[in-house]
Parts: sequence; structure tokens; C-alpha cells
Amino acid sequence: MKVVFVYGGYESLGIELLSAFLKQNGIDTDLEFFPMLFDDGLIDSKPLSKIFMHKRHRVRELLKKKPDIIGFSATTDTYAWCCEIAKEIKKHSDVPIIFGGIHATALQEKVLKEDFIDYICVGEGERPFLELCKKLGSGDASINIPGIGHKNNGKITIRQPDTLEKELDTLPFADKDLFYKSSPCFREYYSIMTSRGCPYNCFFCNNNVYRNIYKTSCLLRRRSVENIIKELSEALRKYPYKAVIFEDDAFVSDKKWSLEFLERYKKEINRPFMCLINPRNIDEEIAFSLKEAGCMNVEIGIQSMEPDIRKELLNRGETIEEIEKGVKALSHAKVPFNIDHIGGIPGESPEKIEEAFYKYLTWKPNRITYFYLTYYPGTRISEIAIEKGIISEQEIKDLEKGKSLSFEHGGNLSEKRRRFHDRIRTLGSWGVFFPKIALMVISSPNIKRFIPENHFFGRVIPAILNILSGKEIRGQFILKKYFYHFIRGGF
Repeated sequence: MKVVFVYGGYESLGIELLSAFLKQNGIDTDLEFFPMLFDDGLIDSKPLSKIFMHKRHRVRELLKKKPDIIGFSATTDTYAWCCEIAKEIKKHSDVPIIFGGIHATALQEKVLKEDFIDYICVGEGERPFLELCKKLGSGDASINIPGIGHKNNGKITIRQPDTLEKELDTLPFADKDLFYKSSPCFREYYSIMTSRGCPYNCFFCNNNVYRNIYKTSCLLRRRSVENIIKELSEALRKYPYKAVIFEDDAFVSDKKWSLEFLERYKKEINRPFMCLINPRNIDEEIAFSLKEAGCMNVEIGIQSMEPDIRKELLNRGETIEEIEKGVKALSHAKVPFNIDHIGGIPGESPEKIEEAFYKYLTWKPNRITYFYLTYYPGTRISEIAIEKGIISEQEIKDLEKGKSLSFEHGGNLSEKRRRFHDRIRTLGSWGVFFPKIALMVISSPNIKRFIPENHFFGRVIPAILNILSGKEIRGQFILKKYFYHFIRGGF
């Protein structure tokens, strides 16, 4: 039995974990990787992306690998692209196709109705996908597996997943070779998760969907310190990486565990790293431990500085005082940090957004990342938008088909509203380099209207400058990816 995964643009830790579990259980796996040059969310150009996509060639190469089943992991932003590739595959082969990921989990029946999709995987996929592979490999047509949806003579049957994987230490380490052989630049930065899930329930996040699927109030499960140090040590011998990217949704949510881990990480791994942290989890002790262990960048999700909006629309529990305390602790410990902000939240006035950016710039972050609000299917904030008539039926249909603008390019904002937010994003992106000028511009309405509303000027150029300054681990990979695959004509 052989599974071939299809993925584009970046490394997928989820697919690497799936592949490792399948291989451990005797299933062969492979990958068809699309570099997605000029169609990766950062630098987008439809004419150039068509030149470098090589869709038909890659589908031919995929089928040469003789898969027994082909797997896609799709977010809402990548769903339309995944469908495009799946349709192309079905023109040349009847190999079954399975879709997993958050989009298939949130819109189970609607995804499975597509005639080019044979199965879906709902939620975490290791055990459901393994059972499906065993059934298909043995020729057993009775598909009745928790977490798997299938079609039988046009009739759709979907079994919801039973339970979450609780004992993470029993799972194999991620199959890094799957992506490393496709794009060697992935080797320089080792991505890893020390946990699964999140202790929080933000209304705009995919964890909001998973909580509903698994009927649980807490998704968080954590690996042991010993297990993580073992993976990082083995990987350091096999792939002498430069830095580590911890992909956890809330890296230091357990203070006792975090202090123990950071102490051992410094002694046994000693590589620079970046992580994502909820500001309520940061105090002086955590901040200085992060610095001592080699943290070169922290991503902080703030999203809004309006207390009522944070509470009612975003379900963010930390107070403004907790945010400011966390930022102050990072600054005191000299830990560089980025700030994430969501633009276009209903009820948030332009004046309040400008006040928030004025505050951000006084904190002197490495970068302010401005994401446009997108009403992703299955999230509570999308339900609120539907209830209040904020989004139209056509917008809902576009979201379900993956045809709406991504969080990088405008989300669900109208063109008129997007122009204001484009200017604010440009101001924040350049303001980290010239804070005094940016603060002056915020205070001057006559100057603000001349700020460019261009994605390339407001997002891409500042991002490249941050990368070249050595402040962005993830960004360094993106530039190297472009160089590596561009000189190979997109292959």
C-alpha cells in the first residue's frame, strides 16, 4: 500500500507526522511538492505562478510514483488550489483521493460531495487514515471508520472521530525526509510541536472548530520534556539545523513545564529558536528563561486593543494590562517580538485601530503583522457574522469553495474598508523601521491619506527587509526557497 501526499509552498508538519505514523505501520509514503512560486501568500502574481506551476508535468510525475491513494491537506485558503490539482489527477487516473485538514473537517459533507474527492479525514488523521489504508490494501469495501467519510453509490457516510490522541510520546517523530528531499532549504530550520491543541478558544481560530468536533473544553495535550529533547538531539545529528521553530499555538502556557524544558534545551540543544506565545503567559521569569535558552523571536497574538471586542467577538481572555505586562517583560529581557493584529473586526473604529498601532510602535516590536479578518467556516466568529448579516450568502459560498481573499490579501473586507486597512498595514510594516516618523504620521490626518495601499510596498518589501536584517527565521527560508526553485524553473 502506497500513499502519495500533495502539498504546496511550505513544509507541513501535519503531513510529516502522518507519514511517520503510516511508515511505522508498514505503509509506504511519498510526496509531490509544489514550490508555489508567486502563489504562496507573500508574493502573488497569477501570470508568473502559471509559468512556474507546471501542473500537468507534476501530476504526471505524481502518477509515476504509482500511488494507491493520494492525500491532500487543505486549509480554506488552499482549498481551491487543492481542488484544481485533484481535478487534474482525475483526468488521468481513478486512484482514490482523500482530503483532510481544517477545511474538510469544518465542511465535511460539502467537501465530500465533490466528484473528484473519494474520502475525507475529519480531525487528527493518524489512526483513521491508517485504518483506511489497511481496508483498501486488503480489498475490504466495508468502510466504517471513526474520522473517515466516504461515498457508496453516491450515498455519503461520515463517522465523526472518537477521541483525541492523548499519549503523544508514543507517536513517532516527524518524517522530515519527506519534505527535505523535495526542497533542501527546509533542513536549515527544524520545525516541531511540543504539544497539540490550545488551552484557549479564540473565536477566529481553527481550534474553535476542533473543540466542537471533539466535544471537549480543552484540546491541549503536551509531550514530555524528555521526548522532545530526544527528537531535537536525533535531528541535530542527522540534519545539523541552524535554528528551531516551535509551532505550538501557546508555547509557554504551562510555566513549570516550560522552565524545565528551556533549561534542558539550553544545555543539550543550544540553538536559536522562535515560538508563538499568548501574552498572558509571559512574566519576568519566563521572559528571562526564553532569552537564556536562545529565543531570537516571539510571535504575540494581540489582534485588538479594544477590551469589548476582544471579549465578545474574539473570545480573548487576557486583559490589556496583562498584554502590556507581558510586552514589558520581553522588552526587559531583551527578547525580540512580533505583534499580530487582525484588521476589519466589526465595530472596531478607525480611531481605535490607529490608537492600537500608536501603542504597538511605542513598544518597538520587530514586526507588526496585519492579518485581514476572514470568516473561516465553522468558527464562532463566522457564525456571529452570519447571524448579524455581516457577510452575504455569496461570500459564504465563496468561502466554502476557497475562493475568497486570504487573510493576507483582504479577507472578507469590502474594497472601501480594505483601503483604510491597507494604509494602516503599510504604516505598521514600515513604522518598525522608522517609529518616530510613523508616530507623527498617525497623528496627522493630512499625511495619512498619502500612504500607499499597495500589497507589495506595504507587505512584501518590509518583510524582505526584516529577513535581510536577520530578524525573521521563517522568512529566511522563504527567500532561499525562491532562489532554490527559481533557478530550477519552478521544479
